[in-house]
Amino acid sequence: MVVRAALASVVLVGLLFAFVYPTRTFLDQRDDTNRARAQLALLKPTAFFLNMARGPVVDEAALIEVLKARRIAGAGIDVFEQEPVDPANPLLRLDNVIVTPHALCWTDQCFHDIAAAGLKSIVDVSLGRRPLHLVNPQAWKSAA
Repeated sequence: MVVRAALASVVLVGLLFAFVYPTRTFLDQRDDTNRARAQLALLKPTAFFLNMARGPVVDEAALIEVLKARRIAGAGIDVFEQEPVDPANPLLRLDNVIVTPHALCWTDQCFHDIAAAGLKSIVDVSLGRRPLHLVNPQAWKSAA
């Protein structure tokens, strides 16, 4: 009920969450053939829809349908149900859709920081120090 009320009153919907089983059906028709269309139909004609989460949280067919019919103002998409995106995907040709790569932080600073952190971890391990960003602490304990 809260989602329905929110969708009916906003001008911008932005999805920014992980793709896990409960979110798979957030705006998805796989469990109910009309659910996604009904949810998207709640949006105002002036609303914009952004999906920066994961493609499968939205039923693309339903989104394409509301965009083609101009029942919402537009969409910004950086994820798709099928990745890599099919060049024939209608979202790529709609004039009320902006498509960008799913690359939040691909900057020179980001690459520098990733490399510096990796090299620091190598130096730490070579000196017998526990690396800062250790993924499996149990492995460190058993190696000590």
